Amino acid sequence: MQRRLNGPTGIGSVNHVTRTALSLLNRLVDLNFDHIAKRIVALVNDPPVDEKNLLVIAHLCTESAILQPNRAVLYARLCRALPDRIQRVRGQLVRKHVVDTLVNGLEEGYQTSPDVTGTLKRRYFGVVRFLGELYKVGMSPEQMIRGYVKQLLGSVELPLDADLEALCILLDTTGRFLDTAKAKSQMDSHFIRISELAATTGIPMRIRFMLQVTHPGSTSLLMSHLSTRTFAIDVRRSGRR
Repeated sequence: MQRRLNGPTGIGSVNHVTRTALSLLNRLVDLNFDHIAKRIVALVNDPPVDEKNLLVIAHLCTESAILQPNRAVLYARLCRALPDRIQRVRGQLVRKHVVDTLVNGLEEGYQTSPDVTGTLKRRYFGVVRFLGELYKVGMSPEQMIRGYVKQLLGSVELPLDADLEALCILLDTTGRFLDTAKAKSQMDSHFIRISELAATTGIPMRIRFMLQVTHPGSTSLLMSHLSTRTFAIDVRRSGRR
């Protein structure tokens, strides 16, 4: 008996789209990026695929990126490619779903109790990393990222360890793009705050090291520029040039 096109497991069903999309996402690498992207676009644009299935694909892509942060760059590229290659209305739906999912995840992580560890914390960090990668490809607004940097630095004297680690991840991903001439005053303020936190004995040594260390080829909280910036700020304050 021939299966119905839109049946529970037939072509065009949610189950079929889920299985196919997961298989494609698991095989996604740099070398086959265009091929996999075309296959996923074909899934989205097939006439039997409705809005529900489109959201399934967006959700799977987002979840894959959160759970595999080492592949977040690839998934961000894919999320950016989809709106450009499918119908405009569907593309906007993908963008909104992905960003909304990450915003909710970030807010949940920010409210996480300080004694929560393991899976929840890893998910929080995965959300932060993917949000930063989406910003780099133009899918999450700059003001949103700047707002979260400010939030993660905290208005309290001693932010939670998880939030400081999330800050490290976010700035390591986006810092070089946020450090612009227009935002110099704001970034100077952030650098000073980071420097103060890195010297705070109440923070675990591992987190303090993350706040200080500079990885080759990355900004890692832009600490590679911190000493120069701090000196320049001190010069301006003292009236010397």
